[in-house]
Amino acid sequence: MRFFAVVGFTYLITLIIANFVVNTHYLIIFFVLVFLFSALMNDAQKRKTFRLVSMIGIGAAFVYLINYNANIKSIRNISDMDLTITGKIVELPAKRDTGGYRYTMWVERSSSIEIPHPFKVMLCTSNPIEAEVYDGITCDIHTFVPENTPEFPAESFYRAKGIYLQAFLYEHRPIKVDSPVSIIMPFYYYVLRVRQRLILIIDSCFPKEQASVINGMFLGNRNFLSKDMRVSLERSGVYHLFAVSGVHISILSGIFVTIFKTMRLNSKKIYVLTAIVIFLFMALTGFTPSVMRSGIISVVYFLGEIFFRKADSINSTGLAVLFITLFNPDASMDIALWLSVTATLGIIILTPKLYNLLREKGVFAKHNNKFLNSIINSVLVTVSANMATFPILVFCFKKISTVTIISNVLLIFPVTIILFLVVLLILLCVLRLPAFIVLPVKLSCGILINYVIFIVKTLSSLSIALISLDYPYIKVWCLIVLTLTCALYLFKKLYCMYRALVLFSLMLFAILYFLHRIKMTDLTRISVLNSGEGCSLVCSKNNANVAIFNIGKKTNTQAILDYLSSTNIFKIENLILTGYSDENLQFINNFISVYGVKNVVNTSDNKQIAYYDDRIKIFNEQFSSKLFEDSDFSIKKINGMQYYFINILDVKIIVCPNGGDAENISESLRTCDVFVTGGFPSNYDKTNCLYAILSMSKKDLEMVANKIKNEDKNFLYTALQGTVYIDVNRSGKLSVGRRI
Repeated sequence: MRFFAVVGFTYLITLIIANFVVNTHYLIIFFVLVFLFSALMNDAQKRKTFRLVSMIGIGAAFVYLINYNANIKSIRNISDMDLTITGKIVELPAKRDTGGYRYTMWVERSSSIEIPHPFKVMLCTSNPIEAEVYDGITCDIHTFVPENTPEFPAESFYRAKGIYLQAFLYEHRPIKVDSPVSIIMPFYYYVLRVRQRLILIIDSCFPKEQASVINGMFLGNRNFLSKDMRVSLERSGVYHLFAVSGVHISILSGIFVTIFKTMRLNSKKIYVLTAIVIFLFMALTGFTPSVMRSGIISVVYFLGEIFFRKADSINSTGLAVLFITLFNPDASMDIALWLSVTATLGIIILTPKLYNLLREKGVFAKHNNKFLNSIINSVLVTVSANMATFPILVFCFKKISTVTIISNVLLIFPVTIILFLVVLLILLCVLRLPAFIVLPVKLSCGILINYVIFIVKTLSSLSIALISLDYPYIKVWCLIVLTLTCALYLFKKLYCMYRALVLFSLMLFAILYFLHRIKMTDLTRISVLNSGEGCSLVCSKNNANVAIFNIGKKTNTQAILDYLSSTNIFKIENLILTGYSDENLQFINNFISVYGVKNVVNTSDNKQIAYYDDRIKIFNEQFSSKLFEDSDFSIKKINGMQYYFINILDVKIIVCPNGGDAENISESLRTCDVFVTGGFPSNYDKTNCLYAILSMSKKDLEMVANKIKNEDKNFLYTALQGTVYIDVNRSGKLSVGRRI
């Protein structure tokens, strides 16, 4: 029995299940029953294993309960409040895609209320705060719980970092900044200073795009990557190269082992020093769960070499998982950790099997070329990791890259060389060696970075580079294939039919895909996005896309970007702006640039769009146009409020982005098929509609919930159900439903 593997994975899986079950006490009862059931087993080894699993499961369930009450529940009680807080900045600031900055603050006290205990908060600002890390800050904020969307699990992402609340800063109120009083600062302060220094060195040596790629690759600092580059990395399937994990740890381990060997140190000193370097690198990257998993495995390996004991890979992975989740139970909900662990297990378990299969087929016997064999090994490792992580990608991210194997084979060796050159370049810069020594290293690194950027952008430009899995037919296909795979595994006599299963799976996927394409042909889809305040619509038909935005101060603009990315929309032909605040001006300008918008119609009172060129059309009162050849769109201002009227064949849709009074709409226009509101209007029951879609935040929805009395309408709520689709097919048939 692999003790640490059983303990670590049982502990992790129990914590994950505890986050989803309604009552954790049922989970404890289940493990108690498992313990009692083990007494009936005749096999001593199985009895011992089941008892160990049950005891670890009970312990993990109790840990979850303690953590939930001490952190999650108690901190959430102070959400949606205006607070005056005093704390300190404990991470380097990060830029947001939507404009502005994010600061991680350690809140020590509040003069407004008594907080349960000090905690972390993610503070969002429009402008940078004039403060350094570990400076004291006293400011006014408004707190809120991070909201999950179908595109981005924000709550679990931040919880894994020990952050239970987000907040926005009241920047018009006084902000007091105090320098640290203590002479001796915490260890992590010096780590952040070193990280900041490394970023500055890299920024000073390379152009902006190259520097952002190197910072992401070396330090996992993806904050300065452009939106276009992030999309390209995702589509080409190499985003993991910019989220420091096992690949980086193994490469850096090899680099420093080689360096220490050239210094003629004995093996024990080499392994001790390399383990220390790995620990410091884990600190530099912020002790993220995925880095800690691979880092701990490497340290266990080096300790095994020091004490002349060979480490078991699966046991080491289990020990790493246990160590991470023992000190941070919320790390169990980090999807990056799930991907890291499953990829590791896939490489450990599947790669040798695939290697043996190819060896039996005589592949390695026919090709004794070391270079070719290394390529084959890289392909096997990539395939194994992708096979293991596929279920998580399907159900969490709902998309997968089709070019990931090609991109990994083309990039893994250059990335190894780049990391070595970056380490060397930093050492040369720190030692202040002459430019003629530094320049060759810098040029070599720059050439390789340009190669990486070229490969990433070229592969990502392919139309089939990224396939969205957020379709019912994908889930049907996954269910059928998994069922057949389990059947072949359980019935050993049928195991020889695995080739037929692979062929059948590919054929089934192709059939379902083409049936889906036929269904989507000439279908007009209006997506009401789950973006909180305001009303954000994306209209699509036959790969043409139109965005209609009414964005408020508290609109979750990141949810808009996440939706577009998850549905493979990277081009917006037309943008219609009916309202936006100054806080979202940078988002609008970035959106126009990144998505290559050809025409912009601005009916808002705000006219501050930066792109004053032929694309901008200004309308103050009425506006009408065609979304597509069979879709009419118009905006009318009635008593100072804007209303959208959309006609698709015989289907009528009315949108009230800011509420208003439904009685102001003429009776002939009030009769519609779908009524969409971004702010609940007065006399809404005067509208005669089949469906009503409420697009607003949870807080606003709670305020208007008691006003909803007309049960004849089919109500859908983006705040509770996510993005809602309005589909009209070529024959004019209407279907409305939430995103599955």
